[in-house]
Amino acid sequence: MRHEIALTASEQDRVIAMADADGLSVTKWIVALIRARLTGTAQFGQQELEELAQSNLQMLAIGRSLNTLAKAVNKGGDFTDLDPETLRKLEGDIRAHVAKVSNLMTGNAARWRLHGE
Repeated sequence: MRHEIALTASEQDRVIAMADADGLSVTKWIVALIRARLTGTAQFGQQELEELAQSNLQMLAIGRSLNTLAKAVNKGGDFTDLDPETLRKLEGDIRAHVAKVSNLMTGNAARWRLHGE
């Protein structure tokens, strides 16, 4: 369905600036705004999608590391030489991923709320 909206020049300038900042066309930005308000779901911009893609790649690497550890445990491996620093790094990577995704989600939710809401 197609609808026409009338904006003042200053409103239009602001919408264009916000859409550009999110890496979206004006039309996609307006649709994302409406969907976010109607459904309460995340509507990510291009930068956020790229960051989430990177985060997912990092999680896949972490998953491979955990899988390797799990296989070794299942085979009854000797873990006396297991480097505690490797486990701390793995834990840090997981915490960083969780924080990154949490920040993206929080920022996304705040973006689509009206000021003063």
